[in-house]
Amino acid sequence: GVTSNGEMATSPSLQRIAWYKDGTRPGLEGSAVFAGHYGGPQQVGIFRTLDNLNESDEIEVRTKNQQTTKYKVYKKATYEVSAVPLQDLFNKSDGKYLNLVTCVGNWNASTESYDKRLIVYAKTD
Repeated sequence: GVTSNGEMATSPSLQRIAWYKDGTRPGLEGSAVFAGHYGGPQQVGIFRTLDNLNESDEIEVRTKNQQTTKYKVYKKATYEVSAVPLQDLFNKSDGKYLNLVTCVGNWNASTESYDKRLIVYAKTD
């Protein structure tokens, strides 16, 4: 879901991925969106190495009922928080998409967050 300030909610655990439950389920037409923490300056989050994914890399998503969908990375981009293209992130409808989001950039101790977002875009063939 979303937080009180309208942002996509994330897991309280640095080692768990959050799925945007109000969006598309993985494997269906549309944009399934997962968010994971990069971590803090002294902490490692589950998406710490998300930037290591490259175009044509494969990602497999397995649902709790053991259905697996394979996606292929077609793009990755870094955006200022205020410039994340929400239409591309959440509302693609011409295929089956998986979009992975994490924080990157400069750490802001007062907000306990980074100033940029990395998005890895993937889709089924």
